[in-house]
Amino acid sequence: MDVEVSFTSRSAREAERMLRKWYAWPLFLIRSIYGLAVIAALLFAGGSLFIRSLFSARIQVSGAILGLLMVLGPCAGYWWLRTREVRKVTAMLAAINPLRLTFDTNGVHTLEKNRASNFSPWSTFSGFREGRTIFLLREAQSGQHRVISKDGLSRTLSEDIKSVLASHLPEIK
Repeated sequence: MDVEVSFTSRSAREAERMLRKWYAWPLFLIRSIYGLAVIAALLFAGGSLFIRSLFSARIQVSGAILGLLMVLGPCAGYWWLRTREVRKVTAMLAAINPLRLTFDTNGVHTLEKNRASNFSPWSTFSGFREGRTIFLLREAQSGQHRVISKDGLSRTLSEDIKSVLASHLPEIK
């Protein structure tokens, strides 16, 4: 079976969601407690300075501007970091899309946009898992996952891929 797939940010988000461990958010918060404390202090101090400067007996423009900058700084930083990550993912996806996959009795053949090819025998994988928009193939040696996007595939083609995977690999719950 020969299929052409294209990864989208939606399939990347689902892969990240399916591979995330239950302790990811608590671990992220523990690691980021200092950064969160600094951001909270800036937001609180900036907001209170802004409000006190505007509602004092005599409006203090410099205090209001400083308070506004203390509030907008963390917001602008978050927005910049978020859009930078989205741009990075979009550039990465554009570099590999479309990806041609060929499933046969020996394994999976991959042909990338830049004409680089790869072959992985079925013994490379220990199982597969199906999501709403992706298939995850778990590599036996490393425990890493290979993602196959279902975006843009018809329902029957997606079911055909699932049946091919199920005939060679166990399904992982």
